[in-house]
Amino acid sequence: MPNLSETLSSLIALDGTLAAAVVDGNTGRVLGKTGSAEGLELAANINTSVLRAKLHGVKHLDIQEDIEDILISSKEHYHLVTFIANKPGFFIYTVLNRQIGNLGAARYAATHAQQSVDW
Repeated sequence: MPNLSETLSSLIALDGTLAAAVVDGNTGRVLGKTGSAEGLELAANINTSVLRAKLHGVKHLDIQEDIEDILISSKEHYHLVTFIANKPGFFIYTVLNRQIGNLGAARYAATHAQQSVDW
């Protein structure tokens, strides 16, 4: 099983990935990060609020499916929040350059990474 550093290294290795972080969504604390996206810690904290709001909405809509990820897209970037299934409240936050990055590959890599989390 990869450790936290190896998990982040596998994500930042993808073309167009600017930064990646593992975040405790219960507290907003960044547990590990890599890359150079400006304001990564602030964005991770804000995404904690997005995560809580989404989970609140899912609960009230009585949606019975697990949420895998949340995508926020802007003109220049994709912001991908991938839930870590075996660590409730924790997520992987990935920032991609929209022109270079491959969203499908990033989603696949983040899903694979969260499935192998054992730290």
